[in-house]
Amino acid sequence: MRPTDMKQISRFSGIATAVCGALLLAACAANSPTTEMETGEPAAPLVDENGERVLKPNPYLAEPASVPAAAQQAIAQARAQFGQQQYAAAESTMQQVVTQWPQLSGAWLNLAKVQLKLQQPEAAEHSLQQAVAANTNNVFAWNSLGVLLRDQGRFDEA
Repeated sequence: MRPTDMKQISRFSGIATAVCGALLLAACAANSPTTEMETGEPAAPLVDENGERVLKPNPYLAEPASVPAAAQQAIAQARAQFGQQQYAAAESTMQQVVTQWPQLSGAWLNLAKVQLKLQQPEAAEHSLQQAVAANTNNVFAWNSLGVLLRDQGRFDEA
């Protein structure tokens, strides 16, 4: 290969790199966070007047917990079963909990975790949908649902 050919390849490579970089930046800008214009609500500041990062409290954890004692016992039992790798038993226990207390979003989330361990992604997705329907502030359920959808390649839904 002649030296002039190498210079042309090098020049083309540099241009291609610049174009790819510009496209990547444009793609990132197109996926910017939701703005006030899109939601009708003001966007929360990420830093205060001193440039310090502002953290918002977790709305799910800020809510008072109202889980019946019997549900707490059953969930503790399911967690113990899960910890002992008795996943089918843990799933059965959590199914009983969500049947009796469908309003407990954390129970749906725990059921989804067991279902994922049992390699039941469709059932886990349904449970996560139930969790966010039961409590839209359950950021843990939203996050788990987003990860599940992302892992399935369903990026637009995630």
